[in-house]
Amino acid sequence: MRTATLLFASAALLLSFPAPAQSAATPEPTIRLVHHVEPKWPREALREGISGIVTARLTIDARGNVTDVVVVRAIPRRVFDRSVIEALSQWRYNEGAAARSTDSEITFQLKR
Repeated sequence: MRTATLLFASAALLLSFPAPAQSAATPEPTIRLVHHVEPKWPREALREGISGIVTARLTIDARGNVTDVVVVRAIPRRVFDRSVIEALSQWRYNEGAAARSTDSEITFQLKR
């Protein structure tokens, strides 16, 4: 019987903010992840030994809640999407600037 373990599911955040207004008075607050949930490994992918990478775009409101998650790239396609969307929807960030967007890359890698 083949067994596989999750080597890591990590998030590398690539931040993108709306273009700042021409005012140097108030700097944009730093975005900080304060709560995260690891994506669950889909049973079928684990059983078949499938690894992958999913990049998703998150929309974060002023209270730090994730209000929208859209998968922008997935290799392989549609294998890990649901798991990533469910997990990222539960992430929380520090309160601060309204309506910001961030890309998060989740890597699923099997060690045999």
